[in-house]
Amino acid sequence: MPAAGRRRTRPAANQTVQCGGSAQTALNQWLSTRGGATATDLSGPVTWTHNYAGLSDGCGNSGSATVTFTARDACGNTATTAATFAVVDTTPPTLTTAASALSVECGQPGNENAIANWLAAHGGAVATDGCGGVTWTHDYNGVPAECGGAGSVIVTFTATDECGNARTTSAALAIRDQTPPVFTRVPSNVTFPSDGSGNFADIAGWLASAQAVDACGPVTITHNFTGLAGGFGLTGWATVTWTATDACGNSAQCTATVNVIAADGRGQPGVKGSFLIWPNVELKWNTAGQLIQDTFITLSNDYPEYVNVQLYLVQGDPPLPANPQTGERPHPGWNRVDRGLVLTYNQPAYWSAATGDPLSLGSFTVLDAGTPPGRPDPEGTGARVLRGFIVAWAVNEAGHEIRWNHLTGAATIVHYGLRTAWEYPAWAFSVRSVEHGQEPYDCTELDGNGVCHNAAVVPGRLDFDGFQYDAGPDQLLFDFLASGVTIVSRERSATVETDLTLCPLEQDLRQETTGPTRWSA
Repeated sequence: MPAAGRRRTRPAANQTVQCGGSAQTALNQWLSTRGGATATDLSGPVTWTHNYAGLSDGCGNSGSATVTFTARDACGNTATTAATFAVVDTTPPTLTTAASALSVECGQPGNENAIANWLAAHGGAVATDGCGGVTWTHDYNGVPAECGGAGSVIVTFTATDECGNARTTSAALAIRDQTPPVFTRVPSNVTFPSDGSGNFADIAGWLASAQAVDACGPVTITHNFTGLAGGFGLTGWATVTWTATDACGNSAQCTATVNVIAADGRGQPGVKGSFLIWPNVELKWNTAGQLIQDTFITLSNDYPEYVNVQLYLVQGDPPLPANPQTGERPHPGWNRVDRGLVLTYNQPAYWSAATGDPLSLGSFTVLDAGTPPGRPDPEGTGARVLRGFIVAWAVNEAGHEIRWNHLTGAATIVHYGLRTAWEYPAWAFSVRSVEHGQEPYDCTELDGNGVCHNAAVVPGRLDFDGFQYDAGPDQLLFDFLASGVTIVSRERSATVETDLTLCPLEQDLRQETTGPTRWSA
């Protein structure tokens, strides 16, 4: 029989390939070679056919097909062999671009959208897969707080293909706080009239008035106020710095000044002002002409700029004619000499009235030059004295008075013979009618109620009327022990020596070659 001459020599073999661009080529090759099957027939040639109709639906582009190959000879006799061709996907997606970090500033209105967009874009990562689509997921579950609302977290993005193969990429998401708090209420410079009790409530309310907010969390506000400085009694001033700090340590500052002055706005000792008076400057010499008492003057400026200061050294005693009987020389009186200096910020200026050093201002004895120095002590001690006072006020480059309520001063009288010393603060008068650095207005017209109605700048005239400068005191109340009183404490005693100095505010300091320089109350 013809069938007896047919012989099958090799069956078809299974084949598995990875999903991708070459899978179809491999399938076509497998089909064309009958899965590697071979057959021969003794009676003649063999014809091959197969029943391949496509791959089954797998994941992505994967799948398989069991194909039957049929060998047919010229007489119609057949033989079959079957094998399976499979396209599989065991390769994870390919990461072409890794995820990039995202950093946003805490509290910004667009942060939620920025984070959402970053997550939706898988941190900018890109992945492809040769067997189908890629699905992205992430493990983001919020940012743990490190300080305030700031913090950071590592987010892992996972690219998964349709067959479950996965590849990951990670990037940091940070919510930073690099922005300092913002003061929503900055305390202003304030001046309180003294309440006689320290103005604790006023100052406490002023200190608590600072307010600040931060977009990333709570704010702590502190200040450096420790008390009033430079005052006399219950007056004085303080420049206070507030610091607002957020939870991440960012901080902002603001500064303001509190000044506690006399309740009626009058000049007083020991506070800051634009005009200062040292009412008692006294030099003494013994009978041998040796200096036994000097007065040391201090003057400072706490504003962070330099300022020009006009000074006058004024003799406090009237003229004294010559005495032919004693041979005493004549002495000038109520005379004055002007000096000037420049104060830098926080410059500790001081000088000796006897020598003018170390500022080279000249000796106070220029008011009564001669030998022997000074005049006979009116108290009959046999010593010689030179007495007077010093006035100083802030001026601009043109020599005109200006508002510069940052000057303070003091005087120390040292008696070398008695080995004693006492100090007093300079009287200070503030400019009241203009801003810092400006020339003050003089009141030129009062209304029917005594309130200034018109004003003008009049350089060279200084009015202590409560409008241009603080008013001078109109009442004096003294409380002191009389000279010669003995004070006993346990086994020690001391004898009191009291000096009372009155300095008039009505002075005419005009020079022959300049316009009027006048200060009056």
